[in-house]
Amino acid sequence: MLTSVTSSDPPTVRFTNTQDLFDAINCTIGDFLTVTNVSPSQFTEIEREREKRRRRFRFRRYDSESRILTITIPTGIHEALHLELYLRYRD
Repeated sequence: MLTSVTSSDPPTVRFTNTQDLFDAINCTIGDFLTVTNVSPSQFTEIEREREKRRRRFRFRRYDSESRILTITIPTGIHEALHLELYLRYRD
């Protein structure tokens, strides 16, 4: 189940298993997802499964001490904004 403290906070999901996480990623409307309760070995499992599935999302940050993983999910708007920033920087 996805939860959010306020409408501006990224949705948060508690990690239970890799399949449920990928389902949550697929259902996320925004471009960020916070995942709690991720052990270092589970993080490695998520990395392997992401590569295996060729699923496009990025690990923005993982803190093994707090066991919190922040995922960036590229959306059309997200990528367009990054492209605009890149083009301004390049020019």
